[in-house]
Amino acid sequence: MLVAMLLFYTPGTCALGCIAWLRFTKLGFSLCHVTRDERFGPVYRRVNPRSQVPAMAVEGRVLTENAAILLHIAARAGAEHLPADGTTARDDLNFWLSWLDSGFHVAFYPFFKPQRYLPDEARHPDLREAAKPVIRDAYDTLERHLSKHDFMQDAYGLLDPYVFAMTRWGMTVFGSIEDWPAVQAHRERMLEREELRFALAVEAGEQRAADGPYLGHVDLATAAAKL
Repeated sequence: MLVAMLLFYTPGTCALGCIAWLRFTKLGFSLCHVTRDERFGPVYRRVNPRSQVPAMAVEGRVLTENAAILLHIAARAGAEHLPADGTTARDDLNFWLSWLDSGFHVAFYPFFKPQRYLPDEARHPDLREAAKPVIRDAYDTLERHLSKHDFMQDAYGLLDPYVFAMTRWGMTVFGSIEDWPAVQAHRERMLEREELRFALAVEAGEQRAADGPYLGHVDLATAAAKL
C-alpha cells in the first residue's frame, strides 16, 4: 500500500489541475509521470484499464476521473475546501464538474482523437473542422460565466485549476483564446498562483525533487507493483 496519495499524470492533460490542487491543499502526495505510450501498455493498465489520466492511488485503491479525484482531495483537506451538501455552492460545484467533463472536455475529442470516430485518416481534417464550432460554444459558456466572476465560484477552489488545465487546449485548436477575454483573464490570474507554477514546472520536468508535502516522483513500474 502506498503511504501518501500518488497521482499518475501525463503532461498536457487535465491531470495538471489535480497536481495544482494537491499542491494547494498541502496534503502529502507523490507523482508518477506516465508517457502517452506507457498509458496503453500493460503496466499502466494495471493502474487504469482504460489507459486514462489522471488516476490516483490512495489507501490501496485507485481513483479515476477528475471529478472524483478533485472531490476526494478536497474532502481530505478539510471542510473549507468543499461546500456543504445541499447548498447552492455545492450544487454549482457539481454542475460545473459535470459540465467540464461532459461538455467542455468532450468537445475536444473529435479534434484531438478523430480516429475514435472515423477510421479513414483522409477525413480527419474535416472532422477537426466540424469540431471547432462545438469547442467555440463551450468556450462561450465559460466566457459568459467568467465575465462575471474572477474564479469559477465565489472564491478560488478546485474548479479553477481544472479549468486552467483544459482552456489551454484552445491555443492548439485556434492558435489563441483571445476571442474569450474573460477566460484569458482567468488564466492570467491562475498563472500568478504558486500551485499552478509548481504544476507547470512538474509538467516541464523541472520539479522532481521532494518539496514540503510533495514527496517526489515514483517510477511507473514501482508504483504499479505496490497496488
